[in-house]
Amino acid sequence: MGMSASQARLLSITSRISDIEFKSQQISNVKIRLADESEKVANAYTQALNKQKYTYTSYATGKAQSIDLTVNNLYKSGSNLQLVRRDGKQIVSKTVYNAFSAAANAATNTNSWANRAGCNDTGREHDTYYAFMHTIYGFNSVSAQFASYNLNWGDYSGNPYEVLVELGKLSKSDVDEKTALYESLKADAPKVATKTADGRDVEGFTTGNIMYFDEKTMNDPSWLYEAIESGEFMLLNTATEEEVSVSGNIQLQIVSDSTGLAKAEAEYNAATAKINTKEKKLDNELKSLDTEHNALKTEFDSVKSLIGDNVEKSFNLFS
Repeated sequence: MGMSASQARLLSITSRISDIEFKSQQISNVKIRLADESEKVANAYTQALNKQKYTYTSYATGKAQSIDLTVNNLYKSGSNLQLVRRDGKQIVSKTVYNAFSAAANAATNTNSWANRAGCNDTGREHDTYYAFMHTIYGFNSVSAQFASYNLNWGDYSGNPYEVLVELGKLSKSDVDEKTALYESLKADAPKVATKTADGRDVEGFTTGNIMYFDEKTMNDPSWLYEAIESGEFMLLNTATEEEVSVSGNIQLQIVSDSTGLAKAEAEYNAATAKINTKEKKLDNELKSLDTEHNALKTEFDSVKSLIGDNVEKSFNLFS
């Protein structure tokens, strides 16, 4: 091989070695990211294994029954338990929040039926309650709710929800549960002064003391457990206005939550298999690059030695 050809080959080898080393570095960086991803997958699975929840022993049916404690179940447990934030805000679902907003609007809106001239306070109280109830059942008015059952509200009198219970359209326990929830929210709601159309001073209320979450959160026992464990929220006994702890209530227990364990395990196995496949492919690429790098390094040394010999011969020729 001539001098110029050797130099060209040496430059070509040097360039290829640099490319291989750069690509190897890139692959190493990808492997580091895969290791981070693998750690995240493992942590998620560990969290699923360690998930816990509260259960509540209810005697509502006459027999001891263990139920998962969720925010929604708190209102059904008959336990006087309520989830509140440390600043005093009550926690409700978005459906309940919207219903209570309708009631608050009826209590403060001077153009509403509740505040028209001549309306007595009893009628006004009924109006705010009805606004809450028909909204929580998904209607824009009591009349619309009756119409959904092919009934005309004008044909009846008294409390429409007592009428619907008597007619067998709603269950008494469900109406009682929603009524108790309304009374609880109203009792703790911030009050505001307003006037009726005929100039009377009346007291309205606002939604300023409640916050809402979506239904998925409201029915998630793990979320309730974590919310309380975080210290941001607490269980409150509405009868005594005192904080409730698991150690201080024999009906409360902490148990493992295996609800999403099968799904978490399947996701972990799938993610791990995917990462392992990528890692194996990267290892093969690195092995191939390493083999080529070693071969090029050997050739580099050989060509370099050849150039050195040619230089030495040339100097000897003219010496």
